Amino acid sequence: MSAVSRYVQALWGMARPSQIVSIYMVFVLGLLMAAAFGFTWKLGAVLIAIPIVLFASLAVHYANEYADVETDALANRTAYSGGSGVLPSGLVPRQTALIAAWVALVIACALQGLALALGLHAIEALLIMALIVILGWSYSLPPLKLAWRGWGELDNAVLGAIAMPMYGYSLLANQIDWLPIVLLLPVFLIDFANLLATTWPDREPDRAVGKYTLATQWPVERLRILYRAAVITGYGSLISLAILGWLPWIVAGLAALALPLSVWGIRTYTRQESAAPSVWAMVVIITGYMLAWGGLSLSV
Repeated sequence: MSAVSRYVQALWGMARPSQIVSIYMVFVLGLLMAAAFGFTWKLGAVLIAIPIVLFASLAVHYANEYADVETDALANRTAYSGGSGVLPSGLVPRQTALIAAWVALVIACALQGLALALGLHAIEALLIMALIVILGWSYSLPPLKLAWRGWGELDNAVLGAIAMPMYGYSLLANQIDWLPIVLLLPVFLIDFANLLATTWPDREPDRAVGKYTLATQWPVERLRILYRAAVITGYGSLISLAILGWLPWIVAGLAALALPLSVWGIRTYTRQESAAPSVWAMVVIITGYMLAWGGLSLSV
């Protein structure tokens, strides 16, 4: 294999394509929510945001691959945990990931600055993207290294279920509103449960290298209580928001299709290594939100 092919293969693998897809899903969710709220589509704002989201996501993924090389070398990789396996394989030097992270970060920041300068994005979009970059970078790299100190699960849930949808929302709304943030609470809680499940298989490698996730710090019974609490509160908030009239019942109904998967997750969390039930519960609730808000946006 040529050097170019090795680096292309490495960068593709470390990008975690399946996770990039899920990031775009929540980004589009934010756009659909804004459209359903009555805000007008802005093609230029959306088009320039597409590469911004890509490069910001790549920066975070590459940084995480760089920081997690020791634990990934010890982990038994699954579809949902253990990293990409690229750096432990020796395909490219470890420093490649850090250099790629910085390059992607610079491109994302430059594009976001350009979008603001051209009047395509409001300052709110810039502020949210800055938050995404800071929290994403701080997930695994100094000085905060949140994932190494028991805050990674919360950080990641805020990023994926709140910040990224609100970035999409802000592109059409040109503002940050409290209501869509509240309406994303069920997604946030189910995503948090998913993150508890995806860190569980890596608990021993993480502990061995000093990465203190909740799975390495808390006893099993406490983790199960936290998981159950997140799931119960997630679906409880889904119904409560609908009863209050804040969340359309069609959104609550489609999102609730994830409930059987979450029940499966409760029964299997810490009892099996696979995080599949929790991951698919997250995918289904996001998809339900997207379909419902997308349909509502067409009726505005």
